[in-house]
Order: sequence, then structure tokens, then C-alpha cells
Amino acid sequence: MINQIDFKRTFDKQMVVKNYAEYWKKLSWKTRLWTMARNTSIFFLSLKGRINEKREWIRFPLYHGVFDDERIGFDRQLRFMKKFGDFISLNDAVDLLINKNRIGGHYFCINFDDGYKNVLTNAIPILIDHSITASIFITTDFIGSDFSVDNNLLSRYYTTFGPCVALGEFLSWDDCQNIIELGMIIGSHSCGHLNLMQLSMESIEYQLKKSKEEIEKRLSISCRHFACPYGIPNLHFPKELVTSIAQKIGYSSLLTGERGANYQGQDPYYIRRDTLQAFQANYHLRYFFSQNS
Repeated sequence: MINQIDFKRTFDKQMVVKNYAEYWKKLSWKTRLWTMARNTSIFFLSLKGRINEKREWIRFPLYHGVFDDERIGFDRQLRFMKKFGDFISLNDAVDLLINKNRIGGHYFCINFDDGYKNVLTNAIPILIDHSITASIFITTDFIGSDFSVDNNLLSRYYTTFGPCVALGEFLSWDDCQNIIELGMIIGSHSCGHLNLMQLSMESIEYQLKKSKEEIEKRLSISCRHFACPYGIPNLHFPKELVTSIAQKIGYSSLLTGERGANYQGQDPYYIRRDTLQAFQANYHLRYFFSQNS
């Protein structure tokens, strides 16, 4: 584990990353090589990929942020999705999934996890241009925090995400209020972005309940949706237990990090999402959206 002095030194070197080009430079050569190999593999796999336009579905594209130099890419990706389906809000998506009637088409529901400020500055203006209502799942302990003056928070961030992560600036509570006023939805991503699989039942309930209460108190809204940190069922969270707690606390849905399409009758406490990055080419989307569809 890195001590406080090492954390400060790491922060001084990294600072806040605003461009994907900067982020790429900070990656190790092994990570860059692996990424390039993966991209090549996905390109060739995508040549055979076909997005299912016969069966009705809802897909939940998941982002974590949009860097300054990814705006064009994000807009391009939304235009690509628009060729295959319509955009709907999370509230409407959950209603469609649990409705006894047919979904009646193909839909995309845009999500963001963690609560980075570049969602407000870079993504939301583009979403508004496309008349899209997105959901932003915030980690309440980090909202309104400043890494440059809070070494304890920095220590927790690195412990949670790993020391190789390039830092992004978090939203403030005023930013979150602005996001709501712009027509977007705020949901919970827990208090501290912990691996729920490693927590006691009492600690899991605290993470879900406390974050919900904080959001509702700070923003005067009903927090209806919860997205699990990391997100793979029974690897990063005990599915049955977390589902039971989420229902008891009053969440309407539970979103995972497992890829795939969602269909009529889908359990709203087991929603699959497709993780994307705004720099990715359209062939990435073609490949991912052709899986489990």
C-alpha cells in the first residue's frame, strides 16, 4: 500500500487529466500494447457482428466520463446508436421492462458512473442536442471533494480504484443540482465505491441507504436507482442480498456491469449494461451491441 507521502507525490505527477491523449500517455507500455491488441481483435470480430433488429430489446450504454478531446467521438457514437434504436430515460426503461406488454422497439438508455465533472461539461451539452435523458450515478463520498487539498480522500480513491488510475475532477453538489435542472437523472453508486462482496450485510445496507438519503436530502429528489460499484454479480456484489436490500430501502432498479441486452419481463434489479469509452470507434459498438442480442 502506498503511504501518504507517496500519494502526494503521485498526485503531483498526474494532476487532473482532461484529455484522453494525456490519459493514454500515463498508461504503462504493457497496458497500451494490450489495448491495441484488444482493439484489433474487436475490429475483426465486429466484421461478423450484426445488431439484432428482429427481437425487441433495451441496451444500457455505460460511460464513466467524456474527456475534452472525446466530444466528437461521443457525438459520433450517439449518432451510430440512433441508426438502430431510440433513446429513452431510465425511468421509462424500467417501466418498459416490467410492463406485461411488449417493449415495442429497440432502445438505448445512456448511463454514467462515478460522478466526474466532465459529464456535465462535455457530455450533457451533446446529450441535450440529441434530446437524450441520461442517468448519472454518483459516489456520494467523493462529490464536492478536491484531491489537491484532501490527502485522506486521495488515499481512499487510490485504495478503491488502484494507483494507476488517472484522476478526474468530481462533480459538486451544485453541479448535481444543475444536472437535474437540465433534465437528467441522478442515481446512487454507493457512498465509497467499495467492493460490496467484501462487506458485511450491515455495511452493504449502509452503502445503499446512506447514499440514497444523502442524494435525496441534498437535491430534494427521490433517488430511485442504484448502480453497483464494479458491477459483476457474485464477484463484486452478492446479487440476492443486494437485491433484497435495494428493494427494502426503496430503489426501483439495480444496474450491474454485466454486458448484454435487456428484454421484456427483465428483472429490474438485474439490468445489464455495456461499458463504453467515447474514444472508441463505431466497430466497438457494433461488436458489443451484437453480443447477447
